[in-house]
Amino acid sequence: MSDDGSQVRWPAVLESERLYLRPPIEADAAVVNAGIRASFAELHVYMEWAQKMPSLAASQQFCASGSTTVRSGTAFPLLIFRRSDNAFVGASGFASVDLAVPSFELGYWCVTPHGGQGYITEATAMQLRHLFQELGAERAELRMDERNLRSAAVAERLGFTLEGTLRNVVRGNDGGLRNTRVYALLAAEASSLISP
Repeated sequence: MSDDGSQVRWPAVLESERLYLRPPIEADAAVVNAGIRASFAELHVYMEWAQKMPSLAASQQFCASGSTTVRSGTAFPLLIFRRSDNAFVGASGFASVDLAVPSFELGYWCVTPHGGQGYITEATAMQLRHLFQELGAERAELRMDERNLRSAAVAERLGFTLEGTLRNVVRGNDGGLRNTRVYALLAAEASSLISP
């Protein structure tokens, strides 16, 4: 839900050349859990939610609530699949929404064995096109651990500007203080993403 209490309506599916992106359903629990397990070494370093390996039951709960929260506009978990074989390659979604601007903070992670193939860049570009063209976004934002250079590379490939680094702003899963990079892309800067 946005800061002003409004709701965002998200399509059932978004498609790009290689990928499709949709909210989770209960039947996705096993592949989501397997993807997290295959990627946990990386996720645990950078993602606050990856403090411990999730059980299958936790993944079932996450997936079961996913479609409902997206339909209601209260949360936006999204799964990324490869069109050629329906392989689960990652996840995305919004950490925060402010419709008064409107602005959207996106997040993402890739299933480790599928990394390095441009899937997250492609999936994020797909979401940005929808945000700017269909939802009238003025600003899209990405926040990430300063050490997460692969995530930063996605932001930079898509034309985001590094606005600054928040120092000692969060505790990592190892208990140490971490710095967070803040990237933003404004509607006026997004023409290469939204032009036909």
